[in-house]
Amino acid sequence: MSIKNNQQGFTLTEVLIGMMILTVAIVSATNLLIGLIDTNKNNVQTLQAYYLAQEGVEAVRNIRDTNWLHNADFKGDDYLFGIFDYGKTYSIELTSRGWEGSTWKELEDKGELKAYLPWEVSAFDSKFVNFYDESFRIDEKYFRHIDIVNACDEREDIPENDCENFMLVRSVVNFKDGNEDRNVSIETVLSNWKNGAI
Repeated sequence: MSIKNNQQGFTLTEVLIGMMILTVAIVSATNLLIGLIDTNKNNVQTLQAYYLAQEGVEAVRNIRDTNWLHNADFKGDDYLFGIFDYGKTYSIELTSRGWEGSTWKELEDKGELKAYLPWEVSAFDSKFVNFYDESFRIDEKYFRHIDIVNACDEREDIPENDCENFMLVRSVVNFKDGNEDRNVSIETVLSNWKNGAI
């Protein structure tokens, strides 16, 4: 009587090929997942920087409008909120009082009332600015500076005889992504549509 042994199995070669295919699939999936996580992190950082840059532009717009409300030039004057000068770099941040609203406070040295803004503005000479200086820090990661530029130097659609009624506001947020320096920039042209003080 003969017994047929009909057992079949995988050869060593087949097992090795199967393990190699499985390893390639796992490594590819892991790399894809890491890439997606990194891309998502970059998108979140860029979006946060965009919002902070937009806040900088809106701060200058708010200051311009407040100047009008207090019968000052749209770029400011010495009595109210300082002057936005072409070629200067500014640090603009929300004060500790935040958005409590515009009020009037007494000036200690003059005994006069002065309008209160929720923004604190500091001016710097653009030639000597380190954009990662503490003066421009918004939080632990982001640094914002505002450049005020003569709009006629940057834009061709503004009449040259009307340059004083426009200013180009460029808000730039710098941040580090690992060892890489990144930035987001937003700019807009603000006009003196009231054409000076009332």
